[in-house]
Amino acid sequence: MIKLEQSETLLVKELVKKSIEEERVSFGTIQNISRLTGDASTRRYYRVQNCNNSLVVCFDTPAEHKENCTFTEVHQFLEQNQVRVPKIYDSDYNAGYFLEEDLGNLTLLHKLSSINSSGDEYQLYEKAIDLVIAMHSIPIEKYKNLNFYNLSFNEDKLMSEVDFTNQHFINNYLNYSVTDEESNFIRSSFVEICRLIVGEKMIFTHRDYHSRNLMSVDDELVVIDFQDARMGAPQYDLVSLLEDCYYQLSERNKEKLLLKYIESFPTLDFERFHFIYDLMAIQRIYKAVGSFSYIYFTKSDKRYLKYIGYGMEKIKSILMKYPEYSELRKTIFNIYYGN
Repeated sequence: MIKLEQSETLLVKELVKKSIEEERVSFGTIQNISRLTGDASTRRYYRVQNCNNSLVVCFDTPAEHKENCTFTEVHQFLEQNQVRVPKIYDSDYNAGYFLEEDLGNLTLLHKLSSINSSGDEYQLYEKAIDLVIAMHSIPIEKYKNLNFYNLSFNEDKLMSEVDFTNQHFINNYLNYSVTDEESNFIRSSFVEICRLIVGEKMIFTHRDYHSRNLMSVDDELVVIDFQDARMGAPQYDLVSLLEDCYYQLSERNKEKLLLKYIESFPTLDFERFHFIYDLMAIQRIYKAVGSFSYIYFTKSDKRYLKYIGYGMEKIKSILMKYPEYSELRKTIFNIYYGN
């Protein structure tokens, strides 16, 4: 937990008391307020406790109107389609205030620390795959009026993430000055990869679907941090989960889970899906490495540095499967291993 400034305590207390007085939630007398360690975003979280229960307050970017609040929009979209998300009891869009169900502290990642076998691992991840299948099965054409429908992982977006990593990982973290030749070659290779990815049919994607963004509550998984959702290739969420830099899933379980997903959508071509999955993994993990570097340089937060090496080795192992990308692999890893 993080030490609270008095102004923070008063603001949280004032907003929660208002929610209680307006009977948005039945709670009783507030006895304690504590700041929670958040994720890498700008959102701030607080746990509010009485003698028996607790709630969570989230402060997000203020929105002038409800329809401008992506968090609320995606929350309602998922809730209406029977995807388990946190209950929201009250909100103030101008303040960026949300009063939510307290899901506890047990993420999927933390729960994985107590497993005893690969069978236990599979059972936990099967629940996560079932949630992906549920999200990806939603008939998205009904929701063309929602903001996220008009956002997508198109070529420009995917390449902006590549450029982000080139800047914050190669230039800043590795302190390497790329030559024009290296820069142009890395970009042109990734453009080719991204164009193949965006040629796939786009669906709703969570965008950050991994073991830290799934809470384990009463033997079920609850989806959180969905506010950046947008349209994209289905492989995006699968790669985020199965190629998670935070946890090394066994190869056997990974293949079984991927097969389970593919078999849930009979029109998918297995070999093509696998190929795009690998390309998506290269792009997605490369972006994650950039994010870990960015967090370190902008926030002096070292927690994510330990995942860079694992992520880079995973990228290398995937690139090794494809001779057509051998020069990209050699260029990137000549820079990485040399610095």
